[in-house]
Amino acid sequence: PAELEAVAFDADNGYFDANAAVWHISRLMAGDTAILTIDTKIKGGGEIENCAEVLRASPQDKDSTPGNFRSGEDDEGCAQIWVDTPEIDLEFEKTVSKDNVKVGEAIVDTHTRENDSDIDAPGVKVVDYLPSGLDITGSQASTGYFATGSGQWTVGTLPAGETAVLQLWVVPTESGEFTNCAEVTEASPQDEDS
Repeated sequence: PAELEAVAFDADNGYFDANAAVWHISRLMAGDTAILTIDTKIKGGGEIENCAEVLRASPQDKDSTPGNFRSGEDDEGCAQIWVDTPEIDLEFEKTVSKDNVKVGEAIVDTHTRENDSDIDAPGVKVVDYLPSGLDITGSQASTGYFATGSGQWTVGTLPAGETAVLQLWVVPTESGEFTNCAEVTEASPQDEDS
């Protein structure tokens, strides 16, 4: 099936053509058993069914028709597995160096993103929705890069258990109360609780 990719195989009789997914058995004597072992890489989640059937046999099989792809005959076998789709857990904290400043006084806005799961999280992107009245004058990211114009922090891959930090130097250009929010806009696989 499309959810599985053969990465290694071992046949104790004949050879396995991975491109065609066909096992060519040289000769199977009466009472003999042949074994094919295929190591696979799982590329999808959910229920996966993998079936195999005898395509040709000589002489003719007495109680099944090779190559007819009909279930229930003894020349076909299937195995089912259930694959849980992996999930990540990205934790986020946002702090400011001061919460009461004057117009023109710089503050440091710190974003901390932690991958609190046991698998890597590739393709992480965060957007900071900076409100009008605040200007970014500089940035520093521990990983990836920050685009001031779009407010997007492209973190990239955040390894399991690792933390990434973005610091923004922000200056208020007018007085008032401001709420500055940020959120993950892309991550793979799905975050388990957001």
